[in-house]
Amino acid sequence: MTEDCGICGETVPFDATVHAMVHTRSEAGVVEAYVCRQCYDEHLGPMFERLTEREPSA
Repeated sequence: MTEDCGICGETVPFDATVHAMVHTRSEAGVVEAYVCRQCYDEHLGPMFERLTEREPSA
């Protein structure tokens, strides 16, 4: 089974994908896509790493 990456469009094996869901708070609602591991590591992963590095607000 394969999926098309929602970022680069490459067709990759399903087990080499990351399922991404974003709530846009717009008329588009929740947008979901499968992205290849490389695109996740380059584009999405760093965003979540920054979030986990932040100190909790007091």
